[in-house]
Amino acid sequence: MGRHFNELKRRIPGNFLAIGECGLDVSQGEKDIREQVKVLRVQLELARDYKLPVVIHCRGKNITARCLDIMSEILDRDHGVHWHCFSQDKTTYENIKRCFPNTKFGISPLLLMEDTYPQLRSQVCEMSLEDIILESDAPYLHPKNYEDSSPILIRSIIQKLSIMFNIPGREIADITTRNAQQLYKFE
Repeated sequence: MGRHFNELKRRIPGNFLAIGECGLDVSQGEKDIREQVKVLRVQLELARDYKLPVVIHCRGKNITARCLDIMSEILDRDHGVHWHCFSQDKTTYENIKRCFPNTKFGISPLLLMEDTYPQLRSQVCEMSLEDIILESDAPYLHPKNYEDSSPILIRSIIQKLSIMFNIPGREIADITTRNAQQLYKFE
């Protein structure tokens, strides 16, 4: 990491909006978890030192608590966090918000995959719209009833949220855009 890390640190000021995606992913097994933890710590330290939000990718059974523990050791609780592709339950949402109140949760095309993530809709309804930002995760998430996976799916996510929250789509778009602007400090 040495030479590349120093080059990265040199380029961060004025060029980066956030650090990430970073986190822990044990969805394919835990064989490299030690290395993931080591890299996560370095990335969180960069986010802290440069006062940049962090984009967290946390995937796999029972890994969120470990990720939150590491984050809590390194980041102040008011640090900006984007929890990428959130699909967990209400308790996890509340735990994350308790540890990091400024967290915004990425709602992705997973919301459109009702057969694969049937519980996600009710979980999202339990969330505050002020905590939601929209993401496509293109080209990785491809709902089967949609032509392709691209940022255009954001429109479908807005339509779904509009129905779920009984709020016009334009208002959903405005709120979630404002949330992203607040987190990433851009206009």
